[in-house]
Amino acid sequence: MKNNMIEGPFFSYSSAQSAAGEIKKDVYRNSLQNIDPKIMLVLGSGCGDVADNIETVAEIPYKNIPYMQEPTVDGHKGVLKIGKYHGKDVLGFQGRNHYYEGHSAHDASFMIYLAKHLGAEVAIMTSAGGIAPKYNSKLSDKERYPAKPGDLFLVEDVDPNLLPSSLRGPILKEIGARFKGTMNMSSIYLGLMAKEIAKYQKMELGSCIYVPRQGPNYETPLEVTLLSHMSAIAGMPVVGGMSLVPELEAANMLGMESVAIAVVTNQMFDLEAREKIKSDAEFELVIVVDEEDRAIHTLKEGCKIVGKGIQQNQPHHEEVTATAGSKNVTEKLEKLIGGLVKALRF
Repeated sequence: MKNNMIEGPFFSYSSAQSAAGEIKKDVYRNSLQNIDPKIMLVLGSGCGDVADNIETVAEIPYKNIPYMQEPTVDGHKGVLKIGKYHGKDVLGFQGRNHYYEGHSAHDASFMIYLAKHLGAEVAIMTSAGGIAPKYNSKLSDKERYPAKPGDLFLVEDVDPNLLPSSLRGPILKEIGARFKGTMNMSSIYLGLMAKEIAKYQKMELGSCIYVPRQGPNYETPLEVTLLSHMSAIAGMPVVGGMSLVPELEAANMLGMESVAIAVVTNQMFDLEAREKIKSDAEFELVIVVDEEDRAIHTLKEGCKIVGKGIQQNQPHHEEVTATAGSKNVTEKLEKLIGGLVKALRF
């Protein structure tokens, strides 16, 4: 049973050390004794199929790893695959834990500590998310959104303040610095390499800011409008998700080089979109009440009329996961991640 008073980087580091010891003892003893994985893949919502290309020598369900939490959300298989991928030894994590599942930010970053103890020096991560519109009411819908579902973006920077820090709590100097610079949290070197590989593969790879949220509810129209302002300040699109940052924080503290790829799964629903739904509904409803102050439509009829507009804009988890896990996206991620793994030299 964890003691909340000691939960933090120190606890995550020491418990991951113990879990890594168990994996080495039970799994590495035979088939994996010559495996030296320096690269970890963290494959988020729907992106786990990339790991199917790993020449697997060991496959461990998260539930069988001490201190590891089993995912409770679709699109996250909860399996660690160890093996060769594009000629390199890798740790392929199919799925992750989220704050919205009831886990702490420390639990959400546990796999980073585990991978570190198993020898990883590089973390390649993916995350699915919605994209905020450009903030300019004079633009058409097509112009307001700088991307479409299925597009890939390199995460250049993050705003970590909407989730509790995974670094909060006791820490030892041997683990890393409590106050860690963040200029290279998203590795500049690996980012440049990713862009070059995308060019070589003739793929489009944009740049974005990633903003995590606590979830599991999606963004409100006001939040999206604020994110659009952030996009204008940053000079690049903003992608909102519910993960990634706890892991980036932990990897940065541990001295690992990290690169993150965001998969756009939907367009966000801002205040302007909500106003359009209202105006369209007003036009169709014509009059809400009659001369005797009675509703013209039944509750069900009225909500159905309004619901058409909401249905067109509101994201659904099944659609998000399906987009991130589509064959097209998997193929693009395979080219990009595979290219990165192949290109890395240690």
